[in-house]
Amino acid sequence: MIQYKTRGISTYANFDVDMFYVADDPTQVVFAFNHPLAPEEIRWVFDRSLLKEVLNDGTSGQGDILFTGFEHSVIMTFGPNENERVGVTFVRECIEEFVELIYEEVSEEAEHVEITDEEIYKWLEEAN
Repeated sequence: MIQYKTRGISTYANFDVDMFYVADDPTQVVFAFNHPLAPEEIRWVFDRSLLKEVLNDGTSGQGDILFTGFEHSVIMTFGPNENERVGVTFVRECIEEFVELIYEEVSEEAEHVEITDEEIYKWLEEAN
């Protein structure tokens, strides 16, 4: 497991954010927000490719979670709808370091393992 501690900046406060990556689920990351106004930790789980995409393309995500990249920062906006979105700003270098660590742990190629029909049939036979 990789855990990276950083700070998030919102309109109301600066607060601790723990970013987690577990190689057992190589496509996902977890951001755990410890906001002083929240009664408990807030966790968002999303595809790690969103972080790489925002660093490369400047934007990523859709729906509940969006990222926008700038020269020195990355802004994450999330929430169930446009009226209830929260924006958190991160230092871009922190996101870059976290992305480097998680892709060193499990490469992009390792996310996608091709399985032949024969392997699937064999696995199903062994399962019965």
